[in-house]
Amino acid sequence: MGDAGGLHLTVASPPDVPEARLVAAAAQLGLSLLGLDEMRGSVTSGPGIVVSYARATPDMCEDGVRRLLKASTLLDLVTPEMEAAVARTAHPWPDPD
Repeated sequence: MGDAGGLHLTVASPPDVPEARLVAAAAQLGLSLLGLDEMRGSVTSGPGIVVSYARATPDMCEDGVRRLLKASTLLDLVTPEMEAAVARTAHPWPDPD
C-alpha cells in the first residue's frame, strides 16, 4: 500500500503554543487536526498535533503545510467558543470518567 495509503505524523509544538488554539485556528482554514492531548491518555508530554493524510498529492501536502503555518499566526484570534466547537467534533469517543 505504501504512503499512498495514508500516514499519521505527530508534530511537537513549542511549549508556548496552546494546542487547542492551534487546532481551532487550523479548523478555520479547513484543516482537521487532533491535538496530542486527545491521544495521550494519562501520559504527560508537551503540546503538539497529529497530522494525517491519505491519497494526498505533493501539492495538497504543500497547501496543508501553508495552512498550518497560517493557522499558527492566527492564535490570538481564536475564541473559547471556537476551541469548544472543535473539541466537540474532534473527540468522538466518550470520556471514561
